[in-house]
Amino acid sequence: MLASLPYGALNTAWTEGGRLPQSMGVVFLILLALYLWKTIAWSRQEISGSDAEALEQPGASPALILLKLCGGLALVVGSSWVLIPAVRETATRLGVPPGIIAATLVAFGTSLPELVTAVTASLKRHGDLAVGNVIGADILNVLFVSGAAAAVTEGGLLVSGHFFRVLFPAMLFVLVVFRLGILVSGTSLKRPFGVVLLATYVLVTVLSYAYRVGP
Repeated sequence: MLASLPYGALNTAWTEGGRLPQSMGVVFLILLALYLWKTIAWSRQEISGSDAEALEQPGASPALILLKLCGGLALVVGSSWVLIPAVRETATRLGVPPGIIAATLVAFGTSLPELVTAVTASLKRHGDLAVGNVIGADILNVLFVSGAAAAVTEGGLLVSGHFFRVLFPAMLFVLVVFRLGILVSGTSLKRPFGVVLLATYVLVTVLSYAYRVGP
């Protein structure tokens, strides 16, 4: 948010939005590299002897894993060529800014893998995997997706006023609720906090379409 503020005219952020500069996209990618490097370094220090033995057990062949990875990447890239025109057409027909469509329908669709992973992990009593999956996806979305897009876009990425009006306040609220939930719940995030988070998502989605003014 700080990187995209129009510091020359702060009063226009709520209406005209701001811009994530191309230089900040490069900075984000550097931060991503540092984050991945540090995460790998920490994980190597924390692996116990039993974990190390488990990692050495034979599994699927590297060739099969690589083939699945390439197939998944091809599906993602191919889907993007279909998704973007569909989003543009949907926004035009509904009279809704594309940014709002992206922040609701597209964001929900691209979050389905995280949702499936989190629910599956929770049902199998691996809540730490569910939380780590969501937080890791958020970090990658900010540093990698936004960073790479800004770095290769001349003039940087346009940040709509909707982000400053609705999305950023909602993000702050979600972070506060999540943090309080951890403090109160201890090792398990209690169900009421999950209800509050779901209700917040529904409210933000409704507000996004109800107040679809500005860029």
